[in-house]
Amino acid sequence: MDSHLGHLGLPHHKAVEKKLKENNIKYIYVPAGKTSTRQPLDTHIFAPCKRKYQAYYDKHVFIDENVITQLETVVKYDEIFRNIDPVDVKNAFDESIFLDSNSVIPIEKDPC
Repeated sequence: MDSHLGHLGLPHHKAVEKKLKENNIKYIYVPAGKTSTRQPLDTHIFAPCKRKYQAYYDKHVFIDENVITQLETVVKYDEIFRNIDPVDVKNAFDESIFLDSNSVIPIEKDPC
């Protein structure tokens, strides 16, 4: 978890910590300023996807003066995420210090 108050703010922090322990989930906190090396998908995949959607939104709403429906938003996000190149995902992990792309993480229990 990063240090966002939504993750750490009381009283939610204790409830989240308790739920993780109940499900035998180990967690680490990502120190401030270390997102790029410890949350590679956040910086290398999700952030670029958000920028692509923002550019789409800005063009259609501010330049073309159109209204974007919720369905159009979902369709656009789906298109953006389907076009993620697996090589970019591999590169994100290769550039991180947290995991490398050859790591195997066994999942013994459904985290949901």
